[in-house]
Amino acid sequence: MGLKPLNAILVATGLVLVSLNLALASYATGQVPAVVEEAVAMKVKDDICENTLCTEVSDDWTESTSQRDFYAWHITNVDDVILNNSDPQYERIGPVTYDVTLKKEVDNYDIKNGLLSYKQLTSYSCSEDTLVPCSTEVSQLNIAFTPQVVGATGTAINAVMDITKTGFVSGVLDIHLKQVTAAQAVADEIMYEHMENLVLVEGPGSMYIIDTDMYNSAESYFLEGMFEAFNDAYGDAFLDDDTKTYLGEGGVDPRWVDGVWNDDGDGILEPDEEWYYNETGVRVGDLNENGIIDNETSSFVSTLNLDYAFYDAVGPDGENLSLVNYMGPLVYAAMGEPDSLEYIQENPEDSVTLERAELWDFAHPTDLNVTLARDWTLYGGMGALKLEYGAGNDDYLTDYSEDDVNLSVRVERLFGIDLDDEVAADVLTMGDGTDDPMGILAVSESGTSFGLSEFLEMDKDTAISTYGITGNQHQVLKDFCSDWMDNIATLPLILVGGEGYISASQFVNQTFGSINPIDDSYMEYSLNIGGMWGTGTYGFPESDPIDLTQEQSAEMLYGDWGLTTAKGASMFLYGELSGKTLPINYTTEEYADAREWTNETVAEIYGIDVEAAGAAKLLMMEVVFKNFVPDFLIDSFGTSKYLTQSVNNWLLGWHDPVNAYLDTGDSENMTAGWTSLEANETFFGSAAYVEGGISTGDPSTITICTGEVDSCDKGETVQVGDSEYVSWRNMSKQQKTYGLITAELQGETTGGF
Repeated sequence: MGLKPLNAILVATGLVLVSLNLALASYATGQVPAVVEEAVAMKVKDDICENTLCTEVSDDWTESTSQRDFYAWHITNVDDVILNNSDPQYERIGPVTYDVTLKKEVDNYDIKNGLLSYKQLTSYSCSEDTLVPCSTEVSQLNIAFTPQVVGATGTAINAVMDITKTGFVSGVLDIHLKQVTAAQAVADEIMYEHMENLVLVEGPGSMYIIDTDMYNSAESYFLEGMFEAFNDAYGDAFLDDDTKTYLGEGGVDPRWVDGVWNDDGDGILEPDEEWYYNETGVRVGDLNENGIIDNETSSFVSTLNLDYAFYDAVGPDGENLSLVNYMGPLVYAAMGEPDSLEYIQENPEDSVTLERAELWDFAHPTDLNVTLARDWTLYGGMGALKLEYGAGNDDYLTDYSEDDVNLSVRVERLFGIDLDDEVAADVLTMGDGTDDPMGILAVSESGTSFGLSEFLEMDKDTAISTYGITGNQHQVLKDFCSDWMDNIATLPLILVGGEGYISASQFVNQTFGSINPIDDSYMEYSLNIGGMWGTGTYGFPESDPIDLTQEQSAEMLYGDWGLTTAKGASMFLYGELSGKTLPINYTTEEYADAREWTNETVAEIYGIDVEAAGAAKLLMMEVVFKNFVPDFLIDSFGTSKYLTQSVNNWLLGWHDPVNAYLDTGDSENMTAGWTSLEANETFFGSAAYVEGGISTGDPSTITICTGEVDSCDKGETVQVGDSEYVSWRNMSKQQKTYGLITAELQGETTGGF
């Protein structure tokens, strides 16, 4: 059926209009980019500037306020999480609404390059329209805590090693004041009160107290007297029965003059005959009084060289063990009580009596009883002398009523300076058992800080006023202590049954990777983890103890990737947390593919065995990172892994005691250590401590593209501050993370058109 005329006209008209619309649409669409481009060509600049050179700016741009909503995840069971390590339960809090005010000021307009720089200050205030109060408290993870643990791990290990070193030196000084001073007094008495006086009554013939014709000597005479005293005191000192004597209990005489006579053939042992004529022509020397020159040649051959023991004894590593040197009495007593005859016969290789007989050359050639008697004489006799000079007083720092050897006497013997007893007490014990130890031997209540460190860091004038000493006395004390801290002085290990010498730093290295040579124990913060490694208990593997050389331990602690350094500790923790090595060659530090983080990898990096590498991983992660450092930060600075605070604090500012300590050395300094999530004008709450509040920093300078040149996109932020890179991904961070965090240009991360 055909169309009616009106309808046909409408259809035709419609077709014409459609055709026209298509043509117009194509034309209009093609013109839009140009129109928009023209409209917005200067929009960025026009929104800011009131004139061409931007010497005047828009009030709306200068200051503007808008609302922003925040939401927080609140841990509802935070106490249970902290105490029992339970899984956190979360509750969403919000919206918390803030009015955010931006204050801007043009800093520079570079019309040639189409760049405009301005300073921006941001401030937040709780909005009247907020549905949830800004003061609402939320419990959340302390975002600063884990980074602080990572950053503090190398420092913490270094601090532990420093404490170990200082503790060693402090212990050595204690031994010197208690034992060495007594041994020095014994050696001085033997030399200056006995030997020097006895040689004056020593000579050939019976007219002398010490008849050298009978091969007596000052040394044998002294030891015979020492044995008599020991014999009488033996029961009281060693058997708790003062009625008993050494000889009465079956001991024998030590025979300090001992040897054999060589006969000249006449069957009579007599002294050698020496004939000569005196100044009057009378022939003298007929010792056997037979009236003839019969050339007697009998002679005495001693089996005992006491000169060696008294003046020439040397230890296996060259130690001067002569009895007139302090090391002689000190080492002799340190080796312990003599063995029984039965023990010597059954265990000659382990006998301390035979070891001493060899060191001081007093062994009898055939009779062990005589050797044992000589050992008892020296051990008991010199032990008694040492006790008289204060070696047995464990409380010598506070009580010397038993031996009457006060601190003034001990200080004079060791340091050669004259201090009143009260002054000596201050120098040695000031602050002992407190949080602020100051004396050379003082230790904090926690056992983690030493007055020795404080003393060595103190300048002369402060030391003079603190302890009441003179400048010269301070220098003498400081030099003596510094020699030990600087590894100039060393401890002879023969004192503890070992060999060689050990310095303070060597002690640190030794105990980190192996056994403590002083008492055969294992340090808690070491690869043997207090002796737990290798026991097969509490999750520790069953294996032999770790036994690194001092050199290997030194490399692990202080080498290129030393665990005491931020570089080494961070690298190690990265491997533990990521399961991968850094993407570098650990020798050249050039780029290389990352590898799996395994015991074998750690062993290769540090040049140690696989077992030691496993111990290092356990120490670093489980002992230090998860427990020691967090506990140390919490106990020392009052920080926490979790924080409960208002939303205001969470967003705009809270005081972090660790940061305060790092900034000022005082964790309670409320004028430092503030941090926040948002960059408010001041840290929230800081106005209570500093008038007007503590600034979060200078206003940031932002540089944007105005679009007047085509080298950047309109409105694009091309720079913040002095860097063209975003602050958290700059070239420095790229280099320090070996490319794991790549640098990002500011202009490539912000929008523009």
